[in-house]
Amino acid sequence: MSLAPQQPQAATSGGDETIIVGGEMETYSPFSVSMGQALWVIMVVAGPPLIIMLVVGLIISMIQAATSINEQTVSFVPKLLAFILFLALYGATVGDLLIGYTRDLLTHIPDDIR
Repeated sequence: MSLAPQQPQAATSGGDETIIVGGEMETYSPFSVSMGQALWVIMVVAGPPLIIMLVVGLIISMIQAATSINEQTVSFVPKLLAFILFLALYGATVGDLLIGYTRDLLTHIPDDIR
């Protein structure tokens, strides 16, 4: 009986890449990889503008609380301006990311069908 650690075993079957590590089996299909990329693209595209608008809204609400201005439309304009500024600065980068993901997705449709 040997007490040395066992090396992970790798096996493939069909179109899926199956990896056996420590007795657990994980399967990565092309479809699951595409969905993982989709979630990443969603976070990268939607995250920064949402965080910016959250911070702007928080600052405006603190100013409203301090000055007792209870108008709901006051916070809308600064959030809109912050979003337009974000699009002006990073719109091309976000567009390139979306175009690259779409191109990659359409290129890998035959792999996802198998």
